[in-house]
Amino acid sequence: MPQAMVVMADGFEEIEAISIIGVLRRAKIKVLVTGLESLEVTSCRGINVMADALLADEKDHHFDIIILPGGEPGCTHLQESTLLESILRRQNTEGRLIGAICSAPRILAKHGLLKGINATSFPTTASYMTESNYQEKPVVVDGLFITGRGPAIAMKFALGVVEKLCGRDTALEIKKAMLFDLR
Repeated sequence: MPQAMVVMADGFEEIEAISIIGVLRRAKIKVLVTGLESLEVTSCRGINVMADALLADEKDHHFDIIILPGGEPGCTHLQESTLLESILRRQNTEGRLIGAICSAPRILAKHGLLKGINATSFPTTASYMTESNYQEKPVVVDGLFITGRGPAIAMKFALGVVEKLCGRDTALEIKKAMLFDLR
């Protein structure tokens, strides 16, 4: 069973985090929700969510994918974390997937992980993506990286993760079960 870790900090975008977690769990992906600094994490719109664990307690575990939801000031908190930076660098070095949506791809860019990689992000963070091959597409998959543009894309982003981890057939099954239509 594939394993994913979703990292949340105070100020995360709830649509991105919760939608992604829900879709991945529907696909039978084991999802561990980690809080950057506390188990209770508050979204950018004041919704409190309980994480399964603290990031520091999971730093030595290996996941098939690490996912960063967007939202402010959540992304700023994630970007400033040296612990998260070291975990992301190890994930990349070991050839495992990293996903980021909305403003979160700028975290990967800041740490030099998107050099020469096709990627997307929320339009206001495009200026951070100068070393990537920036694309104005909803979801961009390039090698180990899956990036998404914003909250309205959360379901499509999550289905892209499912396809990468579990295959196209599983992603199509989940789409059908959720009545998801890409038209």
